[in-house]
Amino acid sequence: MEGLSGGIILGIVLIVFLEIFRVFRNMSNSSREIDELKKRVNNIEELLENQNKF
Repeated sequence: MEGLSGGIILGIVLIVFLEIFRVFRNMSNSSREIDELKKRVNNIEELLENQNKF
């Protein structure tokens, strides 16, 4: 029984670790996506400014 309960605890710890890792990975991906969106908005603003000059 000790081996079974140890395996179950190890499995739970592994699942928790992987879930925490997934959350941090999603947060870093979100910050990259936000940076890309900021660049796109800046590009669009520049295009609009250039069109207004003509």
